[in-house]
Amino acid sequence: MSLTLRLWGPLHLLTNASALYLTTNYRADCITSIHQIQVYHTVGFNGTVSLAWYVEPASVTISLGFRYQYLHYVLKDGLSNDWAYSDSKPQPLFEMMNDDHFYGITLAAVYSLEL
Repeated sequence: MSLTLRLWGPLHLLTNASALYLTTNYRADCITSIHQIQVYHTVGFNGTVSLAWYVEPASVTISLGFRYQYLHYVLKDGLSNDWAYSDSKPQPLFEMMNDDHFYGITLAAVYSLEL
């Protein structure tokens, strides 16, 4: 979902938000020949807020903003494992893997042309 608001003259506020769902596969090959594949459900969201300025003589829009993305991992039931040399119960490969946060400043220049 996105929204663009004209603030003043050629200055606009741009916002964007979206939901994410991924199926993520991780594979571990160890020296002991233990092979493990685990499947995670990954859910999250993504959002941006930017100020954009349209420079009419150059047909260029320059935008400066902020982006944030959040991902949460959940171990899928019925995970696939091949423990060739182990009788122990499989454990999650990444015990600490619960959340990822990505964020930063965005800067873009977009040239517009008419066909």
